[in-house]
Formats: sequence, structure tokens, C-alpha cells
Amino acid sequence: MIKRTPSRSDRRTADLELTDAGKYEAKKAFEERGLRHEKMFSCLNEAEKKTLLSALEKINRSWDENYRKHS
Repeated sequence: MIKRTPSRSDRRTADLELTDAGKYEAKKAFEERGLRHEKMFSCLNEAEKKTLLSALEKINRSWDENYRKHS
């Protein structure tokens, strides 16, 4: 699923890329994740989804301000 080749610019490292099978599996996983998210949040109405999103954005901003900049 992953092809590894020695780096042309730096012999200490390797370049990684997905094979065709890997690209297929990654695309499939992305689509399945979207379906799981739709199902997971289907219990909320639009107003509840907006409220949840607003709260998560607030938490994310707080995290950035208090922790991310200090790492």
C-alpha cells in the first residue's frame, strides 16, 4: 500500500507514496469516515449542530491560546 524509495536529495531518508491500492483504500476510508460522522450527528437538529460547533470552536481557540503556543 505504501511505496518506499530512497530520497534522491538526501540519502539518509526515504520518500513514501501511496500505491494505487493504497490510494483506493485511503479514498474508501475517507468516504466511510464521512458516513460515520453523518450517522453520529444525525441525532442532532441544525440548531444543536450549530451550538456544538460553536462550543468546539471555543474550546479549540482556548487550547491554542493556552497550550499550543507553549509547545
